[in-house]
Amino acid sequence: MICVRSEDNCKREQSPHLTILPNRLEFAHTDNLHHLIYFLAPRGALTVKGKAEPVNAYRVRGEKETRESTRGIAGLSSPLVGRTMELNALQDRVNALMRGDGQIVSVIGEAGLGKSRLVAEARKQFAPIENQKSAIINLKWLEGRSLSYETQTPYAPFVDLFNHLFEIRVGDTDATANEKIKSKLRALVGEPTNELAPFIATLMGVELTGEDLERVRYLMPPFLRARVMQAAAQVFGALAAQQPTVIVFEDLHWADATSLELLGALLPLAENAPLLFLILMRPNKTDPSWTFYESLLTFHPSWHSGQAVSRLTTIELQPLDEHASRELVANLLEIEDLPESVRALILKKAEGNPFYVEEVIRSLLDQKLVIRDGDRWRATREISNLAIPDTLAGVITARLDRLDEEAKRTAQTASILGREFEFAPLTALYESPAALEPSLDTLQARELVRRRESTPQLSSTPLRSYLFKHALTQETAYNSLLLSKRRALHKRAAAFLEERERVNDIARHWLDAQENERALPFVLEAAERAARAYATMEAIAYYTRARDIAKPLGDVPALRCAYEGLGNALSFTTELPRAVQVFQEMFELGATHGDALMQISALNKQANLLALRMGQMEQAEPLLLQAEALAREYQDKQGLGEMYVIRCQISTGMSDFDKAMHYIGDAVQVGKDLDVKEQIAWGLAHLSGTYVFMLRFEDAAQVAAEGMALAR
Repeated sequence: MICVRSEDNCKREQSPHLTILPNRLEFAHTDNLHHLIYFLAPRGALTVKGKAEPVNAYRVRGEKETRESTRGIAGLSSPLVGRTMELNALQDRVNALMRGDGQIVSVIGEAGLGKSRLVAEARKQFAPIENQKSAIINLKWLEGRSLSYETQTPYAPFVDLFNHLFEIRVGDTDATANEKIKSKLRALVGEPTNELAPFIATLMGVELTGEDLERVRYLMPPFLRARVMQAAAQVFGALAAQQPTVIVFEDLHWADATSLELLGALLPLAENAPLLFLILMRPNKTDPSWTFYESLLTFHPSWHSGQAVSRLTTIELQPLDEHASRELVANLLEIEDLPESVRALILKKAEGNPFYVEEVIRSLLDQKLVIRDGDRWRATREISNLAIPDTLAGVITARLDRLDEEAKRTAQTASILGREFEFAPLTALYESPAALEPSLDTLQARELVRRRESTPQLSSTPLRSYLFKHALTQETAYNSLLLSKRRALHKRAAAFLEERERVNDIARHWLDAQENERALPFVLEAAERAARAYATMEAIAYYTRARDIAKPLGDVPALRCAYEGLGNALSFTTELPRAVQVFQEMFELGATHGDALMQISALNKQANLLALRMGQMEQAEPLLLQAEALAREYQDKQGLGEMYVIRCQISTGMSDFDKAMHYIGDAVQVGKDLDVKEQIAWGLAHLSGTYVFMLRFEDAAQVAAEGMALAR
């Protein structure tokens, strides 16, 4: 908290140590952040109220267009060490991209070994050169990040990437988000915008209305999924047509199955477009991401088998060897009076992990065991008693504990939102919003979080979002919260997000708050959205979770929805026997709860799988008879209509067209009774097809025309 002054007033502002004088802005004191944000001119030392010693003052000459990175340790820095070969390999691939050759690069390494640092160093080499014309200026970088709690969220890293590309914020309505998507697409692809926008919006989970909704609502899930992937490919192709583009996928080891499939479908774009897909991941060999990585070697051997243009490169990061570790420690610990025992202790415990070394040194600065003396650093006497935690998480925990109360609470609260968080929801969660600004400044100065801006080339109004420096930092802050406090914050986060319809996030927060009953409708909605997007594995996971929540609650409607969704999702996999078992469980549960409609639905769906997918007609027949009897007894026309459709399909498959026409006629009549246009249209389409099988083409054309008129 500082005082902002002018000649005639004085007021408090939530920004660090600024003094505003007539026609000019001055810092009465500056920390490690201001030089990253502003162009500063030294004004000498000033005496400031509340400070025992004079502090340096600076005049603000202007705000920088792009904030500088907060990476590294101010005053203590090291060039990248032990990674010369890896950096050269990555730079070589970017050079190939600049020549127009698409590339696929995987950077693989354990947490803390410097995957992001390697990319940052390579990116520095290709940054625009001020006041010089260079082809490097035309290189575009985009980033999509996977998060540990989004492994069941369809398209999660692509949503992150597109949110930044289209400048979509947490508080935007669906209508606003749709307009932003269309506006950016008009500039990017021009005329095809109206064709592409609904499918990009569907990928992002943005609700559609009007003509946009009509373009997607009647597509079967596999066809909708295909169109979504085609639209994404067109967007990336258009970006590459404008300029060579690097697409970075951070932490792909946490990517959902649908995202991996989409990424696999996009990679062939690199054969004909200047696109570099840069994949950063840990070598977790039990994760789907590792199977995906291995598939690149299996299914695309031409990309790395000595062809004229090599497209696939793997860069594996190992812990630094002893020589490189010593060099890093020496670079970062150019400190007078540092006991050799301390240097050796850090080297021993780091075990070649660069991030561990950086965090230990930041810990020394936090504790003031290393202090600045003019233009030099020196160790204090107390450093000889230094105790260093054995693990990286332990070092980070100690750093968090040394923060002031507000800064620590801010870090913990932000960790509820995830590794990346926006200012608006953080304000809604925080008990003292007025204290956020200085606390965030402290966290940035201590290099626990950093500001994440939109790409300057793409954004005129940068998003105000932040990123924990490392996934381990967010996880450690989160785990330091008491369970009761964690639940309370998840409740507040869910309540805030409910107004913004971010279904997957809402479900996660209610679940983490252990408010399962409140989470249930959002888990089901997340499952249904995943199913509509043909994100089958994610849908299965959500429906399974919904079923497990609804059972002890005795919520029969939710149970029916969960069982139907789970069985249908499994029917899109090779696990058909498991799907049959799910519907059998659904039937038994319906009997237990006395819900005949649930039983009828389960019988129909079980028979459909047995007869039409598994060829077990004899097992299906008694189920259909039982479904028909119950449907007539309880006057369930919807269940009766479903049974007619299944019988029609069975009859068609057995070339019994007369019987097929009989059943489809009954199905159409049920649709008319219920005024369900989709069922009527489906029935007419099937009837038209049956006429074609019977060579009654005029009848087929007449019925097809009736169906088309209804569809319009």
